[in-house]
Amino acid sequence: MLVIPSESAVDGASTLYNKLLRCRIWRGRGDLLYRLRAVRDTEQSDAAALEGVGELARDQFPTGHGAHATPSEIAITQYAFPDSIKSADYAPPIAPTGPIREALDFRARFPDGRIGSDPGLPTCEKGRALVKLAAQSLVRELEAFGREPMPD
Repeated sequence: MLVIPSESAVDGASTLYNKLLRCRIWRGRGDLLYRLRAVRDTEQSDAAALEGVGELARDQFPTGHGAHATPSEIAITQYAFPDSIKSADYAPPIAPTGPIREALDFRARFPDGRIGSDPGLPTCEKGRALVKLAAQSLVRELEAFGREPMPD
């Protein structure tokens, strides 16, 4: 299944991300932003991801997670935009993997945009669980960040 978020939702997410980026640069640290990015990319190392999110995604999707158009990305998007869920048939169910040299190479190797992923696995419920855990972990990260002293 595919989800196509509205343009305003994408713009809103971009605005929030940019505000967080400015805040993190002002505070003089970049590690939390890296962790925020890892919410959507559960293939990041466990040390970089929000606590528990990568593990939950691997438990939910032990095969077919892949590297692009992943079931965890799609599940989170389905949870955020349940009215936009579309169905599609993909063959093969798990997309091929391989290197990416540049944009044209990507399109030639992966014409449907998937890299090693099975977009038939996600559900709104799995997305809700990922978002809930990510939010809890993010709150803990922000609380810890707030307790750190400001640089001189």
